[in-house]
Amino acid sequence: MLYREHRPAPCLKPYIRCYWTIETKTPPVTNSGQRLLAEGLEFTFNLAAPIEFVNGDGFVRTMLEAGITGPMTRPMRLRSTAPMNLFGICFRPGGGHPFFKTPANELVDQCPDVGDLWGAEGRRFVERIQNDCRTTKSRIETINIYLSNLLEKNSRDDTAISRAIEAIEHAKGRITIDQLARCLGISYRHLERKFKERVGITPKQLCRNMRFKHVYKNIETLLHINWADVALSSGYYDQAHLINEFKYFTGTSPAEYFETSSYDPDFFTANF
Repeated sequence: MLYREHRPAPCLKPYIRCYWTIETKTPPVTNSGQRLLAEGLEFTFNLAAPIEFVNGDGFVRTMLEAGITGPMTRPMRLRSTAPMNLFGICFRPGGGHPFFKTPANELVDQCPDVGDLWGAEGRRFVERIQNDCRTTKSRIETINIYLSNLLEKNSRDDTAISRAIEAIEHAKGRITIDQLARCLGISYRHLERKFKERVGITPKQLCRNMRFKHVYKNIETLLHINWADVALSSGYYDQAHLINEFKYFTGTSPAEYFETSSYDPDFFTANF
C-alpha cells in the first residue's frame, strides 16, 4: 500500500490536518479492511472500484465516487476486495464546522452521502474532482480553491473551542474536562454544548480517542512492555483501565492484539 500525505493551503491549515492518498496495486490479502478512527470529518474521493465503510454497529455504506465519515466514538472499517485509489481530506476535530451546515453531533459514527450534506452543489464538486482533475496536484489545487471560497463566506471560528482542542491534543488526552474548563474560564456545561455543535463528540470522548492513539503508537515501537508502566504514562488509572479501553477500540487486549496482528498496519494512520 502506498500512502502519502499532502499539505493544504495555509488558510486551511487550522481546519484540515492533511490531504492523503492511498494506492494499492493488488487486492487486499483479507477482506476485513483497515480500521479508521477519526475525530474530525473524513471526505474521501474514490477513484477506483467501490469500497465499503462499516461502522461500529455493523452498518455498511458502499462508496462509489465519494463519501464522508463523521467523528467517531469507535473505529470504522474501510473495506475493499479490489485495488484501491483514494484521495481524502482529513479535517481536524471541529474543522468541518465552517464548511458543513449540519450539526456535527448528527454525523457522529455516520457515513452520510455528500449530496445529503451539500446537495446538488456537492455532487457537482465531486464530479469536477472525478472528471476534470487527473492528478493529485490538480485535485489539491481545485479543493484548496473551493474550500477557501467556502471559508470566506462562512468563517465561524470559536477561539475557546479551538484552544480546548489544542490543549487536548497537546496533552494527548491526559487532561480532565474540569481542568480544561477552568483553564479556559468557561463552564463544563458550556464546553460540552459547544463541542456537541462544532466537534460532534464530547471533550471526554476526544480525550479518550487521543489517549488510545497515543498508547497504540507507543506500544508499536516498544520491544519490552511493562503494561502497568505504559498505562500510567499514557494517562490511564491502572493496567486494567488500559486493557478495557484497548478492548473497546480493538475488541481484544493489547497483548493479544499485538501478538496476532499482521505485518500490514491495522489502523489507517491519517488521523494518528
